[in-house]
Amino acid sequence: MNQNLQSTLGLIGVADESMKEANYSQDYMVKIRRVWSDLLVYLSQYHIPNFSKDEGKEFLKRCYGISKDVQHNRLKRSDQIKRRAILILFNCQEYNEVNAPKQLPSCDFGDNYAGIFSLFLETRKHQGFAFSTIERDIRCLSRLASYLDSRSIIKISSLEVSHIIGFMRSVSSIQKIPTLRGTAHTLRIFFHYLYGKGMTSIDLSSQVPVVKNTPHSLIPSAFSKEDIQCMLHSVDRGNPTGKRNYAILMLASKLGIRASDICNLAFENLKWETNTIEFIQKKTGKSAILPLLNDVGEAIIDYIKDGRPKSKTNYVFLRHLTPVGPMRPASLHIIVTEQLHIADIVIPDGKRHGTHSLRHSLAGALLDNNTPLPIITEILAHEDGDTTAAYLKIDLRHLRELSLEVSSWNPVWIGGAGR
Repeated sequence: MNQNLQSTLGLIGVADESMKEANYSQDYMVKIRRVWSDLLVYLSQYHIPNFSKDEGKEFLKRCYGISKDVQHNRLKRSDQIKRRAILILFNCQEYNEVNAPKQLPSCDFGDNYAGIFSLFLETRKHQGFAFSTIERDIRCLSRLASYLDSRSIIKISSLEVSHIIGFMRSVSSIQKIPTLRGTAHTLRIFFHYLYGKGMTSIDLSSQVPVVKNTPHSLIPSAFSKEDIQCMLHSVDRGNPTGKRNYAILMLASKLGIRASDICNLAFENLKWETNTIEFIQKKTGKSAILPLLNDVGEAIIDYIKDGRPKSKTNYVFLRHLTPVGPMRPASLHIIVTEQLHIADIVIPDGKRHGTHSLRHSLAGALLDNNTPLPIITEILAHEDGDTTAAYLKIDLRHLRELSLEVSSWNPVWIGGAGR
């Protein structure tokens, strides 16, 4: 074998070891290796000196008829694996990992602001802010650049309060409150940065509108006890995925555990001798001790014994597709949404229906059973009772008892106005 193919063979060896460390299944790796074997034959046949991403795409097209323009989810499963085999090689060649590291969204700041905006972002990166925070900053500044361009504002020093208000109004017309709050936060930091660098004569950070959205300003989304039971009964527990999903739904609906904490649940958190689940909450950093109810415990045992893939990882709940590993909160949201649809439970427009809605539903059920707020605070592992008090908004039974009788009103509509 010539030196060039030896180099590609070495890359394949690195990729193979990386896949083993990532807990890919043996069956999946066999399929990937077949593609790599075909690749070596292809490179030798066409006297191609080195493997590259472009050569990999050409190989897929010539040998398997897989076009680079076809979206991955449009391919049949066997072709997806073939494309994935080439992508793994490229990732190992470029990043020394099976999966490419997260990439920040592209920055479209225009010629007028690219320098200043990029300098600000570099400062934020050096300060060690999280990936998600930098992503939010980039999205905010991209929108700001587009807005300023539309107003023919060339220099940052020309910014006025009216421009800030106008930009926030434009964002509020298409984005929800959480995004609007994040935008306002980034703008304050950015304008304070500009003032500190002497790029603006006044500190405009104080002129950014306050977006009011306290934890108690929204009504929590909740489902009835009947809906929750219907959803749980609809789970097909005759297969490994169903066993896992059922155990997850039981933890979320019966104990109100957050999605991030379910994903992080490890075997040492299950205290079978005391029938408790003990863990540190990811959101608050506080410890939580919850009762390991019989039906919840039985669901977890059923999954561990007859559904969980073989893995050295200590996490209880795992992905069932390769690479096998811990789950992510977004996956749990999908599980809940799909199961609600399977159970034919109507989800009104605008109603939240992820794992947190099951937490809200538990709070509503506890209130309906006259459970005191301090106990609900303990069950939901809230930091204080004020957070729990927000659930009083969904306590419809007790709210009805406080309602007042309203005298009958017979409006007559004439020309759109009621009399």
